[in-house]
Amino acid sequence: MSGLTLQSYDACAAAGQGSYGNACASGKAGPHGTATLSLSGGASAGVAKSAILHSVRTMPNSGYGLLSDQVAGFNWVLENKGSNIAVINFSIGEDGVYATEDNAIAACVDAGIFVAVAAGNAGADAAITSPGSSPDAFVVGATAQGDSVADYSNWGAAVDIWAPGSNVRVATDGSATAFSADDGTSFAAPLAAGVAALYRGQNPNATVAEVKQAMLNAAANGKISGNLGPAGNAAPNLLLQSFGTRCGDSVCNGAETAASCAGDCQGGAGGNCPGANCTTWPQTNLSIGRNQMAPIGTVTCNNPQITAAGGSPDADLYVKVGGWPSYASKNCVSESSSNTEACSMTQGNVKYFISLYGYNSAPSGVTVAVLCR
Repeated sequence: MSGLTLQSYDACAAAGQGSYGNACASGKAGPHGTATLSLSGGASAGVAKSAILHSVRTMPNSGYGLLSDQVAGFNWVLENKGSNIAVINFSIGEDGVYATEDNAIAACVDAGIFVAVAAGNAGADAAITSPGSSPDAFVVGATAQGDSVADYSNWGAAVDIWAPGSNVRVATDGSATAFSADDGTSFAAPLAAGVAALYRGQNPNATVAEVKQAMLNAAANGKISGNLGPAGNAAPNLLLQSFGTRCGDSVCNGAETAASCAGDCQGGAGGNCPGANCTTWPQTNLSIGRNQMAPIGTVTCNNPQITAAGGSPDADLYVKVGGWPSYASKNCVSESSSNTEACSMTQGNVKYFISLYGYNSAPSGVTVAVLCR
């Protein structure tokens, strides 16, 4: 990205279709690719603002291209996976089900690449056209204002999740600072791709299935109104949420409020509540009363390394899954004679509650840090 506008490609399908070929040769992207990529990882509108972005052109500005070029784009990603490509956004719709395209998506997923796709804009069953027909893709439908299903969005059990798709603020190809608003499932899918990139940034060894499940678990349930599909073929009522928007989520995105974390961060050691999002870790300058157990905060991520360091005298570190630890009930305790404590958790991607204990002392100046793995 140059500023907020996509100016060039990492790869371009080799099709000599008049203006399509000329567009590829010019090295300048069109509005659709610029807009979608700006939502996944743009500097202003993007979800995963620190993501490394790769652009693969498979379509001319007209919006009509060759199926073989779509497949060539997926093949390029497979061939260049060594450059740490972990997530694909595919905001393109076909006029039917094409096994070659669905198979190309499956090959990328089998290689460990998360693929988010647009459900389609026909107001019909997402399963009757590619890429919504792909059982391996993460299919994203679009909502409108008020969290209702957008009237144009495809629906049905093939849809995995819903995300905003109406009047979405996107970067344009007019300049490095220009924005516009647009509608479509094309703009819902890259939001999901950005959330997937955030999760993979914190959990680089997560499988595609684990990324999908984490996103479904983090979604808001039962918030969407409108046409999810008929009985027996309805989409789940799940609205995309980015990690870090709920208490205990530790992916670096968004900031939790003290009010929303009232039950998870009691501030018992003088830390800056909430202390549950990685933007607020580490907690510093903590103080604990003599023979007191002080709750510090919570974190939800995969097998975190939790440390307590500094301070005088020494503070002991207690960690428990699913609730606040006590002297008698904990999953990990570190109580060395030094002023450095560590708990290497192995319970997976669950919620960890972290406390400090002042054993026969009243420690102060302690720092608690979290490293998700």
